Amino acid sequence: MMNKKILTTILLLAFLLCIQLTSYAITANGNLTSAFWVRENRLENPQDAKTNLFIYEYLNLFATNIGSPKIAANLSGRAKWDKINGFEEKDSLRIYQGYIDWKESNKVSLRLGRQFLPNDVGLWQMDGLRIETFRSGYISPSFYAGAAILPWTINGDKEPLLGVELGTKRLYGLRSKLNFLAIFYGDKDNLVSGLDKAIVGIQIDKFGESILEILESPHNRLNLYGRGSVDIISKKVINSYLFANMRVTPKIDLSLGYQQDEPLFPADSIFSVFNTETFRQLNASADYQILRLVVLRGDWTRQFFDSGPIDRYSAGIAVTSKSEPVLTIRLENLNDIDTNYWRVYSHIGKQFGRRLEIGLSNYYNNYRLTESLHNKNAYSFQLKTSYQLSRNLHVLFRVEDNINPDYKYNIRALGYLRMGFGLGK
Repeated sequence: MMNKKILTTILLLAFLLCIQLTSYAITANGNLTSAFWVRENRLENPQDAKTNLFIYEYLNLFATNIGSPKIAANLSGRAKWDKINGFEEKDSLRIYQGYIDWKESNKVSLRLGRQFLPNDVGLWQMDGLRIETFRSGYISPSFYAGAAILPWTINGDKEPLLGVELGTKRLYGLRSKLNFLAIFYGDKDNLVSGLDKAIVGIQIDKFGESILEILESPHNRLNLYGRGSVDIISKKVINSYLFANMRVTPKIDLSLGYQQDEPLFPADSIFSVFNTETFRQLNASADYQILRLVVLRGDWTRQFFDSGPIDRYSAGIAVTSKSEPVLTIRLENLNDIDTNYWRVYSHIGKQFGRRLEIGLSNYYNNYRLTESLHNKNAYSFQLKTSYQLSRNLHVLFRVEDNINPDYKYNIRALGYLRMGFGLGK
């Protein structure tokens, strides 16, 4: 986690930048979000109540033309306050991104600071330098190096990393990317002996949406999406996701998906010595629109465990009214081995003009788990209100009450006020 003094300095510089924008040619836009999350619950036994209140402040700022049209900057961060446990430094202040970006026409881009890396090798943050090239033949290479921030840091340690990304030009609307990421630990003077992870990732997409539209007729279309990464040190698939959706007829949709995730930990983490189980799941579903407002849905999921696979089946019906107010009713049933699970979901919402929207939702669950002898009931009631005060000011409030065999009540509330802004010439 970034040192508090450093973070305070960055936020102060960002504030000074904002108030000086009107004096220079710098332009900036972004948003400031004030949010709260509160939870109050009481267990059936013992009869004690507990309240948690968290207050958040989010800032997103993007500035351009900083002394030159080629230089831009990006800053996004969060401040958090916990009323119950007090101000916790390790969680209170966090910088997601904070970097300077220099672009030389359409040929090269240099980005220095805290930034996210390509997600086809995982969710990574680093403090370092990224060099991105454009229009250099059929393949456009990018290079990055620095210190890993997430998810591999232990007690603020920063592990060195190096990476390269090879992106191709679009061919028939398709674009592919190949990534290699190496993470080091231990002896910083001998990086080869300290190689911790060597991850290879690949992703294929169309028009930046990660979807391959193979067939483009109005009533017969196939959508595909795929990505994956492998650690060549441990010879394990870190994550992979394959998805296919086909519109068989105007009323029938078929989907097939596979997901695999491998839990990985830093080499110096205590969790690295424990055996972990890979998450693997195969899913198939079908939707059939029997009437204009009525849809039947069937779903099959197989989850693979070391002890053997488990099959889950669910079937449901959804009734939706597209008039005002909008009404949705969905009935689902889930079965696997000793588990029996019924769910009824209903939602009604109405738009009042162009600014105000109100929605009411309800879940009713009747379930029997493997260790349960009898069926149990659980309820959830939710109220959501959204209002656009102005073009740059939006407020949202949501409250819900959950009742189940463990809680006499479990009340949660979330609200935020988001202000967008644009400064400078």
